[in-house]
Amino acid sequence: MSVYSNFSEYPQSVSWYNYRVKSENEDTQKSSWSSLLKFPPLRYAFLLILALLTLYAIFQSKRRQRIIQVIQQPGNASLEFVETVGLLYLNKGNHRNMADKMIHHFFELVRTRYALNPKELHTEFTISLSRKTGQSIAETQSFIDYLAYIRQQSVLSEEDLRNLYHRIQKFIPHGNSAV
Repeated sequence: MSVYSNFSEYPQSVSWYNYRVKSENEDTQKSSWSSLLKFPPLRYAFLLILALLTLYAIFQSKRRQRIIQVIQQPGNASLEFVETVGLLYLNKGNHRNMADKMIHHFFELVRTRYALNPKELHTEFTISLSRKTGQSIAETQSFIDYLAYIRQQSVLSEEDLRNLYHRIQKFIPHGNSAV
């Protein structure tokens, strides 16, 4: 059964709409908006929707401010690592290795901060280091001699290690961290 079976075979009249030709009804109507606004309930609904859209646009045009979450400052993991390794060397009694690392770190600090090459511990290096650190030449020479003495020792006690640490801290000018 088809849809066309409901129609008669010969229709009595056929209406043809040509969209290019205006009808009499279109001349009287100005637009589809006017037909919408001529009924009071539709007019009020249209005006209400228009007012709500305008309010929405006004309030949404403002920039929304989001809450900025407080980001925790990351902890100094390298400092914690150094403390852990230092305690490991101290607990294992490997004072010789720890002293070598402290002396190496001190000389690296001298190399980077004061632009001095501590390859050979001679008089010119001692004079330059004393000038740049503000220590006297005698104190600087005594400190360099102590570092050479520690380097020559094959076995170090915990007291020697603590003494080395305190002497390095005392030698470095205040405000500068070394070991």
